[in-house]
Amino acid sequence: MKKAFYIILILILTSCVHQKKAEQDIKIDTVSVQTKTKDLLEKEEIVPIGTGRITTIADGFDVQQVNLWNSTESNRTINCYLLNGDKVKILKDEDPYYFVQAVNKNYCRGYCMKGFIIKD
Repeated sequence: MKKAFYIILILILTSCVHQKKAEQDIKIDTVSVQTKTKDLLEKEEIVPIGTGRITTIADGFDVQQVNLWNSTESNRTINCYLLNGDKVKILKDEDPYYFVQAVNKNYCRGYCMKGFIIKD
């Protein structure tokens, strides 16, 4: 009886370990797909939907620079920043953000709040 109990226990534990490994593999694949998608987006040529320039004035306060973020999610990181008057191409409208690309700075593109863009 003890032997049967130990065999069942080992089978259950082995099953749990394999399931956990499969879940980790799925998470790794998901991250890999997200990274590849981000890389493609960065290389993708997007037709601008407008142009504008940066204003660093928000609610009567000068923030000095406007950060361009890699996403609109809470765990985002800063790609680059722009200064007052910098010209941008507006590539996407993702309310309340614009996805923009700086006109005079290579590889400087990202999301910023619409309030920091004065459209032409």
